Amino acid sequence: MNGWRFGLGLLLTGAAGAVDAISFTRLGAVYASLMSGNTIQVGIHAALRDIGPFLGFLTLIGLFLLGSFVGAILLAKLGPWHLPAILTLEAAALGIAVALDTVYRLPLASIAPLSFAMGAQNHLVVLARGANAGTTFVTGTLFRFADALAQRAMGRDRDGAWRLHLSVWSAFVAGATLGTLLQVFLADYALVPVFVTVGVAAAASTAHLARRFVSEPGRGRAATKP
Repeated sequence: MNGWRFGLGLLLTGAAGAVDAISFTRLGAVYASLMSGNTIQVGIHAALRDIGPFLGFLTLIGLFLLGSFVGAILLAKLGPWHLPAILTLEAAALGIAVALDTVYRLPLASIAPLSFAMGAQNHLVVLARGANAGTTFVTGTLFRFADALAQRAMGRDRDGAWRLHLSVWSAFVAGATLGTLLQVFLADYALVPVFVTVGVAAAASTAHLARRFVSEPGRGRAATKP
């Protein structure tokens, strides 16, 4: 497994945890990335015939799916440039969320670009982990952790896969903890550090690939051919 990609995956998983904690504590029972929680809300409000919240949560799920859809296209079409492209897209969506929250004072509207961003970034984490899970599939991560422990106990897991799943879960918890602290101490500006972190990651990945393209021009052109 590529070490720096796995590190990036943990960073983005932590970012997802932070974004969810901020949206939950700021808006109340609204998730930016955990679509299982939002899906339950759709069912609850459908049963109660609360049309406004029902449509709101359904819209968040739709935006998450749209972000995932766009991320899949970028991943398929841009070759090695998919990484900076998706990170830049995510940073732009986070920037819009920050502006809606801090400039226009529309915290509820900021959840829309956040859900889009979380949908897009899942593709990067799947690649980084080398596993069939995105940044927000916490239940699946815990299941895989328990399964890997069982395999380890039976002497079948020689690669220590349980450590991978435990580190992913821990990154999400750490991100949620940090996100809550950011909300407590920064209030309206809690999303700014997350936006800056993803923006720096996008810039760093772009610079890295640009240097690689210059040093290996033939390889760079071949990689970007459709």
